[in-house]
Amino acid sequence: MTGKINFAKILILLLGASLLYSQKQNINSKLTYPSLDKTLSETNSNLQTKNLSDTELIHSAMEFSECSPEEEKQILEKYNSIKTRVMKLAETESSEEKLGEQILLLMYENILNQYKRNETTMQAAFLNGTYNCVSASVIFMALAKAANLNTTGQITPNHAFCTLKTENKTIDVETTNPYGFNPGTKKQLPSANNSAKYAVVPARYYRARKEAGDRMFVSLIAKNLCSTYNDKNNFTKAVPLACKRADFLNGASDQEQNAAHDDLYLLCSNYAALLSRSGQSRNALDWLDTVFEKRGYNASLLKTYNDIAYNTAAELCNKGQYKTAALILESRKSYLTSANINEIEHMVIATELNEETKPLAADEALVYLKNKLSENTAQIQNPKIQKTIQSLYEYYVQIKVNDEQKNGRYINAAQIARENLKIFPQSSIIKNLSEQALKNHAISVHNNFAESANKKDYEQARKILLEGLSQNPASSILKNDLLTLEQITGSAR
Repeated sequence: MTGKINFAKILILLLGASLLYSQKQNINSKLTYPSLDKTLSETNSNLQTKNLSDTELIHSAMEFSECSPEEEKQILEKYNSIKTRVMKLAETESSEEKLGEQILLLMYENILNQYKRNETTMQAAFLNGTYNCVSASVIFMALAKAANLNTTGQITPNHAFCTLKTENKTIDVETTNPYGFNPGTKKQLPSANNSAKYAVVPARYYRARKEAGDRMFVSLIAKNLCSTYNDKNNFTKAVPLACKRADFLNGASDQEQNAAHDDLYLLCSNYAALLSRSGQSRNALDWLDTVFEKRGYNASLLKTYNDIAYNTAAELCNKGQYKTAALILESRKSYLTSANINEIEHMVIATELNEETKPLAADEALVYLKNKLSENTAQIQNPKIQKTIQSLYEYYVQIKVNDEQKNGRYINAAQIARENLKIFPQSSIIKNLSEQALKNHAISVHNNFAESANKKDYEQARKILLEGLSQNPASSILKNDLLTLEQITGSAR
């Protein structure tokens, strides 16, 4: 009695080769960059002192407010009119404290009427009556200076106000309120009848307050405007104004000069980042080169430069333009960190390997990569480059192995994988290719064997198995098939 066994065919598996690199579209256009030139007026350029007169303060404030000539004329007319009244008060008022308080009230009677957080300019204050802490404080400081009062500006991270220094004490002046002179004290309000009314502006603890020089204090107008322009990505306006402020503060303390330059560098960095995000990293890098040449840099701007240099190289390499990327790297090395140089060099070489092998047949690509491996240069011997070469080498071995298997030459495929494993003995990918090719050979032989065995052509089935085992003697599939066949034929006998 013979048992009938149906042998199922097994699907052959090919290990797929995948592309290693992808490319992205680059958007690059010619740009007119924001001006970095010196545009400070001759009047302000010629100022020699750190302490400004009231006239110098107002003229500087109007320049930073970007007033038109007509606006300047109207502002000066109004300022001089009030200044005349202040000076007359100063002739009759012996108390500096009372004079300071009267100046603040006079401002609100004749200039200011509505607080708006972002209204920082002189034209907004004098012509529209709208103001914020900076513009109100600058006007108070100017009028106080005109009255010969010792007034300084005070800055916190989010606020500006003034202090009046008398012979006996220092008094804070909260200029955003008509009753803000010496906050915490009760002020009697004007009344049409006999009833007394009072106002108290609460005393505040101004955290992290710092006394500012006159130049720094009036330049806060420009800083506020730059912040507004930055929020709108209007760097054509922001950067020149920040340059003007930095030039003006060259006459201030070192700390204030550095702060103004840091603010300028931040705007330059933000503009470069905007270009980079829009796919224009090369333009961003050119822009920063111009900044470095004309305005210098700080650590933060240098970091932005390094980040964008990397992005520039990445854009070029993703387009296959590794030679251009290499030239850019070479021309900008003086501003790049050693770590960034190494990263970009790796990217350039990896792209070169990919681009040079792309048009080649697999055999030619493998020869090219072997030749590269033999180059005794520091770059090629770099472990990261070695890993890149190995990845590409494995890719082309996969192609060769799979081409052989598609034509049924599984033993050939396994032999190719084994030979190339000598180049990278630790490669699990090439090792798996060899093992899979032998497995696929065994599956192919098994399927042929199964077809004959199912027809009870056992002699032909044995012949197929023995031939397969002669080529692939370690195959457990074929060994099991032969054992099963022996059991069937032995039972049949």
